[in-house]
Amino acid sequence: MADYNWPFLILGNLALGFLLSYVLSKSGTGGFGGGASMGAVVGFLTALSFDSVVFATGNVSTMKGMFIDIIGFTIMCAIVGGIVGAYLGMGKAKT
Repeated sequence: MADYNWPFLILGNLALGFLLSYVLSKSGTGGFGGGASMGAVVGFLTALSFDSVVFATGNVSTMKGMFIDIIGFTIMCAIVGGIVGAYLGMGKAKT
């Protein structure tokens, strides 16, 4: 089992939550579906950029591992984006 540096793991996940909240609030996205879509796009592009740079400059990953991480991060961001979007959409009046 890997030894995790828990404070930085928590900090990283909180930063991701704040990033998604900021992007969704600035874009006016509301509702679970809209938030999940926007979260998936942000997550995919973030993971693709980060994992591509790490793969190109370091010897710490395989191509398969990179793609699995991108897919996993995209799904995680879609779920978090959906939750944030649903929360942001609660205050909007139905038209």
